[in-house]
Amino acid sequence: MMEIEFIRRWDSEKTEYSNWGGFVQKEIETKLQEKFNLDTGYFLKVPSMPRVKETSSLIEKAFHRGKDYENPYDDITDKVGVRFVVLLSTDIQKINRVVEDSEYWQWSRDRDFEKEREDKPELFDYQSVHYIVTSTPEAALANGTFSAHLPCEVQIRTLMQHAYSELTHDAIYKPKTAATPIAKRYCARAMALIETADECFLGVMKQLEVVNKPIVDAMKMLEQKYKDIVGSEPDCSKFNSFILDEFVDKINDALDGRLDDFLKERPFVIANIKKRAVDDFIYRQPVVLFIYLLAYLEPRQTKIRWPLTEAEIQPILDDLGIASEF
Repeated sequence: MMEIEFIRRWDSEKTEYSNWGGFVQKEIETKLQEKFNLDTGYFLKVPSMPRVKETSSLIEKAFHRGKDYENPYDDITDKVGVRFVVLLSTDIQKINRVVEDSEYWQWSRDRDFEKEREDKPELFDYQSVHYIVTSTPEAALANGTFSAHLPCEVQIRTLMQHAYSELTHDAIYKPKTAATPIAKRYCARAMALIETADECFLGVMKQLEVVNKPIVDAMKMLEQKYKDIVGSEPDCSKFNSFILDEFVDKINDALDGRLDDFLKERPFVIANIKKRAVDDFIYRQPVVLFIYLLAYLEPRQTKIRWPLTEAEIQPILDDLGIASEF
């Protein structure tokens, strides 16, 4: 294939590749939300957007880098790509599962940094997971703006790996750049520190998971109870964790049963929650059930330790017939 033929074909198919990249991005983000209940706006540390290669970059790669492609147009599989940047290496595994479970593409791993570390444990170099995902007929039929058998590169990195890549991609490892041995040594040291920092961060996360387990378990219980008793979907904002953290010493194995008994004896609590939930943020949160129980069991301490304004807890005290002065 001559350069002019390559360019003509690319110009005619560029939009199709862009549509395919957009489909891959949206599908991965949707499945992350569904499988892991993730807020992708928080989970992904850099916005993921499909990127279509510039024509000049494709021509350089196809004809002027000594790659010796047998069929340069079809052999170049990163004409469109999507990058996902996460915080920790364990987060990469979630995206791996989504990529490998989809019915809309066939996949192959182009790079796997964990495998590379096993093969060359003494080497500290660029790290990332690269997939090539190729559209299936099912994907083409579902979308209608691209055909089957289109490749898209999916890159998955941690935030620190991304920073390393941004620094070194063009400045160090491109053939046109003659990086000094000292510069390359600095890069290797930086990657070693990145691996160490990731391990330390994972250790921190494991410790936090242990400490936060009572709050996480209580939140799941309260969310389900709110759905069952109030009969509507609650909001689950960070306000819930904020309140549970303030009163974490009151969370125990008996909480579920005590809350059930409390609500059965006081049906007016649920009625008031339903009425106020229409226009009051607090009453749309599952933790409001916990607040009612605390206010009933220990009104004085609950009021003293209440982390927000008195006006926000006073209606709950009033519902329970607890005087504003005790």
